Amino acid sequence: MLRPEAFFMGCEILFSHLRLKESDRWSEGVALVKLASFTDAFPEVSDRQFLWCCEQWVQAATGNGFRTVPPWRELVAPLYRAEAGLANRSWGFKPDLPPFLQPTPQQLQLLPMQAQSLLSSTDPSHSYWQTPEELKRWTAANGSQMRFEPGDETPLLEDSHDLPT
Repeated sequence: MLRPEAFFMGCEILFSHLRLKESDRWSEGVALVKLASFTDAFPEVSDRQFLWCCEQWVQAATGNGFRTVPPWRELVAPLYRAEAGLANRSWGFKPDLPPFLQPTPQQLQLLPMQAQSLLSSTDPSHSYWQTPEELKRWTAANGSQMRFEPGDETPLLEDSHDLPT
């Protein structure tokens, strides 16, 4: 769905915002690998949606700290329901997207059939968070944020965006 021209244009938006010199930008070969990586991770994203996500990231980027090209899940977080600040495509597109960004039936067919937590997919110790509903129930029962005390493997609860990944 995402054409190479749109992908490269979106990358230029990011590179310009990051003020990368021409010599520091991706070569054509690296850009093609990055395109393959993105379309493998998010095959349903359209040109318009990708460019909108790039622009959203630029508008949200604040401060003078060191910034790099964001990971794909962070870049497309405005488009999908998110978990711990990262896009979770198995949870689907956000329902409140502007009309010009609404997914088509073809895009919806490309989404995973079963919802799964990003946390459980990367760490088997979090396998009890299989769906957004289970994660919400767990968070409601245990508090909103998690932290670890030094030398203690038992999580203490503090803030949901700091859940271990």
